[in-house]
Amino acid sequence: MRDYGYEAQQAAEKHLEAIEAAEDAADEAGTDNVDYPPTAGPWDGCTTCVVRETLYAAWPILLEAARAELAEAAGSDA
Repeated sequence: MRDYGYEAQQAAEKHLEAIEAAEDAADEAGTDNVDYPPTAGPWDGCTTCVVRETLYAAWPILLEAARAELAEAAGSDA
């Protein structure tokens, strides 16, 4: 059985790590120009940004989980 919650968590962690890596690379290069991965909005590391980017990364997996749940429910009613 697929663990959508775990997959969503892993996607969010990977996304946040990519943002952090982009900032680290800019710091090491001594520049303010950060080459961010695609994000849902501007990033300054605040709690709002973390939540927004977590949802951005996890949302496709959560939608897939909801679709699977609905399909299963529809199949069991037949």
